[in-house]
Amino acid sequence: MSKVKILTGAGIIAAGSLFSGIKTPDFGLVFPSFAKTGTTITPTDTTKIFPQALDTIETLSKRKALKVYHRFEEIPAISDKEAILYNKNEYTYIINADKYQKNGTIELKRVLKKELTKANTLSLIYRSECATYTPKAEEDQLVKYEIDLKLINPTGKFKGPSQMNDIGVLFFIKYLAANPKTRQYVLPLLKTKDGTKTEDVAKRLEQKFFTPESKIRNMDEREAVIASPVYQNLRLKDNAWQLLASKNLKRFIAKEEAKRHKTLTNTTKNYLLLTELFPSEQEFQNSLEEYNLAFFPLARPGKPKVVMQTLAQGLNLKNKEGNLDATRLPTFAIAASLSHINWQGNGLKALLDVKRKGRFITSQDKIQQRLRSIVKAWVCGKSKTYGVDELAKLNIITPDIIRQYQKIELPGAEELAFNYQKEVIKAEQNLERKKMLAKAKEAPSETLMLRTIDFKTR
Repeated sequence: MSKVKILTGAGIIAAGSLFSGIKTPDFGLVFPSFAKTGTTITPTDTTKIFPQALDTIETLSKRKALKVYHRFEEIPAISDKEAILYNKNEYTYIINADKYQKNGTIELKRVLKKELTKANTLSLIYRSECATYTPKAEEDQLVKYEIDLKLINPTGKFKGPSQMNDIGVLFFIKYLAANPKTRQYVLPLLKTKDGTKTEDVAKRLEQKFFTPESKIRNMDEREAVIASPVYQNLRLKDNAWQLLASKNLKRFIAKEEAKRHKTLTNTTKNYLLLTELFPSEQEFQNSLEEYNLAFFPLARPGKPKVVMQTLAQGLNLKNKEGNLDATRLPTFAIAASLSHINWQGNGLKALLDVKRKGRFITSQDKIQQRLRSIVKAWVCGKSKTYGVDELAKLNIITPDIIRQYQKIELPGAEELAFNYQKEVIKAEQNLERKKMLAKAKEAPSETLMLRTIDFKTR
């Protein structure tokens, strides 16, 4: 009997034993808060994927990113065979927003991270206040702004890319003091009302905002802290900027004051100083985004989660468990509600609008068109067109958007994150099985394979 080049017996045994012991992959996009639920996922029938695993990968090659995409149907998918060539940090999974918003179904697509838009629920906040520009071909067409952390509006009242007034800046600094990751940057700006050591008060504030496991407490718990003595005890040093600002920053402040023919407030100057105390602009921006999502709405009526909950009730949007699901609303509407409360100080107008006008949206087909006209009244400036209209082109739900929905505490966000995680795990398990079969195929092929027919009596 001649030797044949086929999958070896050793390879088949190895692959079989690996299938029986396969574990849930440690994939970066899995939300760790859901790991403790112990979700059981039924392995895919290996006979269905076995022929695919035997396909050669010699003709495949890693694909370079072409451009940034915003439509689910347009962004190229990475197949299971192609995914073998990539590291897990090079790709991610996205959800078809059209299908999800229509019936709650999660349809995943594996895509290159470099080809995925960075547009999200914070896009509208920055859109009107930051400098716009024409992006290059490989840049994100929906993210058309350059963030200026030192931005100050013409009156000098509002500062930063999300345009905070003095009260907002003080709240932001207190959040940074409560957060152990950023506390070191703001302690030089703070003092206490009763003379207690600033760091000790900041640590007590941390306990009220975060759990012992460093997880953020729910919004209702954090909102109650605003009126507490420990929160009120932290004060801003008026002269901190004079002592700590660089010569360049002091020249910048003088220039801004001359431009307006007025003196900027000490709080404004301390905010500008804060941009120097952080080790990088990106770290500062990340902290500002966290604040805008999870802390800015505290103690403010008409929170984005309340506005979207009311709208979802009017449209009868629910998940498979029958619970109210505001994540099935278009991302541009959720983003507009967040921008509205940021700019107006409360979301009462948005809440009134959805109560009065939301009931006139009578069909799924009219949600996009009708909602766009409603939410444009919540934003200002360029955001009416370049924010709402352009974000309406996005029909992709990204992992970043899901995380932001969770930060806002949008009704249905936890369920969406959990169900997304389950689908990602399934996709990754299938991929791991195919990788193992591909490796088994590459094993030495000179091993003798005996068949039943070889033992038959001649």
